[in-house]
Amino acid sequence: HKIDWSLLGNDQNRALYEFYKGLINLRKNNHALYTENIEFFHENAEAKVLAYTRWNDEGSRVVVVANFSDNFLAGYHIPNFPEAGKWHEWTRDYDIEVGEDGLMIDLGEYEAQVLVWQ
Repeated sequence: HKIDWSLLGNDQNRALYEFYKGLINLRKNNHALYTENIEFFHENAEAKVLAYTRWNDEGSRVVVVANFSDNFLAGYHIPNFPEAGKWHEWTRDYDIEVGEDGLMIDLGEYEAQVLVWQ
């Protein structure tokens, strides 16, 4: 089957295409995602939140925080975050400062956020 590229004329289709294009670019350019290193460092069965990190030995690191519930979680706290300091939230494109006491983040319903170490 051929891909109907004219469908990209629809704004919603174009946005989804650009999102996946960006994910592929993130994968290609972030060497933490080249390794098999993975650590699940936060699991909250009650809130249905999971966080894991991927990294390499050169200092590249990515964290994924996922909310598997239908609840908006305002100011959700994730202790024991892998690294304090400046991170970039990739899906919404903003920088966030993580303190020594962990990450405070707003998580939408069924949302995953991707944080890249700066």
